[in-house]
Amino acid sequence: MVAIITSRRFFVILSLFYKVVSLCQAQYNGKLIGTLSDLSSHRIAGTVYAETSTQIRIIGFNYDGSAPDAFLWAGVSGTPSSNGFIIPDETGSLLKLGQYDNVDISVTLPAGRTVSSLAWISVWCRRFTANFGQVIVPENFVAPSPLSLGPLGFPRLVHGTEASDVTILNTKQIRVTNLFYDGLGPRAFFWVGPGGTPSNGANDRSIPDENGGTGVIRRYRGETIVLTLPDGLTVSDIGHFGLWCIAFSQDFGHVDISIPNDHDLPPLPLNSGSSGPRRLTFPNCETLVDEKFQVSWNIDGSDIMIRLSTLIEDGADYAAFGLSGSTTGTQMIGGDVVVTFMENQTPRAVDYYLKSQAQCTPQNSDGACPDTISSGQGSNDSVVVESYVENGVTHITYSRPLAATDATYDQAYTTNGPLYVIWARGPINADGRVAFHNIGWSGRDSDLQIDFGRDSSTCSPLGQGGTAPPVADGWKIPGITRLEEATFTVEMGLSGGRKGYQAITGRVGWGIAWFINGILIPELTLKRNVTYTFRVFGGDNANASGNYHPFYITDDINGGYGQLSEADRQGIKIYAGPVEGPLCQYMSDTDPDSYNTFDEFKATLEKNCMFGEPGVLRWTVPIDAPDLLYYHCYTHRFLGWKIHITDSATTVSLSLFNIAVLFILYLIL
Repeated sequence: MVAIITSRRFFVILSLFYKVVSLCQAQYNGKLIGTLSDLSSHRIAGTVYAETSTQIRIIGFNYDGSAPDAFLWAGVSGTPSSNGFIIPDETGSLLKLGQYDNVDISVTLPAGRTVSSLAWISVWCRRFTANFGQVIVPENFVAPSPLSLGPLGFPRLVHGTEASDVTILNTKQIRVTNLFYDGLGPRAFFWVGPGGTPSNGANDRSIPDENGGTGVIRRYRGETIVLTLPDGLTVSDIGHFGLWCIAFSQDFGHVDISIPNDHDLPPLPLNSGSSGPRRLTFPNCETLVDEKFQVSWNIDGSDIMIRLSTLIEDGADYAAFGLSGSTTGTQMIGGDVVVTFMENQTPRAVDYYLKSQAQCTPQNSDGACPDTISSGQGSNDSVVVESYVENGVTHITYSRPLAATDATYDQAYTTNGPLYVIWARGPINADGRVAFHNIGWSGRDSDLQIDFGRDSSTCSPLGQGGTAPPVADGWKIPGITRLEEATFTVEMGLSGGRKGYQAITGRVGWGIAWFINGILIPELTLKRNVTYTFRVFGGDNANASGNYHPFYITDDINGGYGQLSEADRQGIKIYAGPVEGPLCQYMSDTDPDSYNTFDEFKATLEKNCMFGEPGVLRWTVPIDAPDLLYYHCYTHRFLGWKIHITDSATTVSLSLFNIAVLFILYLIL
């Protein structure tokens, strides 16, 4: 008997075979649709995959770009014809295709379209109704999709940990929805490993947080985050995910990971991951606020693409940019801006008309409102093209027409001369509408004009690590001044979160920090040529790295000399230490954000100490010591703060006062 395999059955077998082979390869591109055929002289080539239900990836795409009106084109029935629609290119543009030479691209179908509804995909020239190349989508095609694993286990039992859902987005990314965690675990991380039970075992490991940080995780208050597994690790390599405390071998909540054999996951997006993401480049950039806010742009046919780069927090802040309400200067009233923000890790770009300084509400549409709310006549003409977070800086790129689409609410971006611009950064309300800005154009010495048709310009990179938005209600920590010989007690304790270390230093802390004489990172004022003694209780077990904090004094603001490379150590000087001693630390399970002062928070802390005599560091301040030094932990960064060095007990202000008194006495006498 001769076995006959139908074309349908053959395709199913081929797809299963290809799926197994693809998962074993270095790069998984999604579920195979097919290979583009070349039906012309335009060198069409490429292998087509479904990434998700609405996204398509073409690997090794070739097209010579010479046709006058060619697009990626798709239809829902029959074979390629004029009865189809444009698939925007990899930048989201609807302009005709340019040249492609063996490149990998990812494109998104227009709203309302899905891969399973397509019958074919083509490179199609509208002007000549010509099919340059095609791929036929198999019948009953099921595209890859994310997989929900349900809520975290142990809800609200350990450090208030809870998440309503954990979803495998693709082979490399995990989304955690509505995450709560009090941030007070002394050494807590996002944690993965084989099997279904987390542990401190050799095969279990931490993974970076949503910003790529590898330190102890912060507090979460109902946020939705996306985590990316590091290089060399995919979801097929792990059996559990959750929050884990290394210091106490404590499971703060986890889910088991089990992927059905018949479920195809999406691949990691082409513009994601740590191995060199592809991102848009811009020929023009303008710094709006030094080290805080930049705008970049590129003219794309009849549209302009604009990227806003600044420090904003997901769900908490917005960044806005646009054209002034006046042609003679910088003016908010009458301005046309696009407001960008992140909402549950999703970038937003909303067209606003600034009719007045009033806040927009459902009852008052005459303030700073989206065009769609202003009298109900406008439209949102901005489209998000790209977003990512790098070094703590959020970059959101949007596209809008150069022309004024809404005559009442929009202004045209002309390219034949400078235009006055306005910008702002501030808090965003829960309903996605802006509140009054805390950074804006009013901070500049003069009005700013930008020529959007200029050739090129550059900006220095933003976000040099450790920086964070300022906290308005931070604690005031008293300094310690000792101008004669003195002894200090140096211990570890909780950093106090946003109101403590972050508010004091302007940097994101590591969860713990130095306490000196029972005070959280006080600024010390010491005198040259005076000897001081530091009794150190920072931990003396190098094998317990999370609790090992040798104390030292340096001219480096960051600390952590022991973890630096030889190249990074160049130019850094150590003035004293490192010295280690048994661990004493101030701990608590309360929320530091709920206390108005450090003293209130300290009253909740309990000091736990290991047995043993302290390490002793005796330091005579050198005569040539600089005016500013720092005390730090030798093995970890961002745990200490400032030491001011002086020559005498007289402060500058007092010296000036004495001089003034002597001068008055001289005049009188």
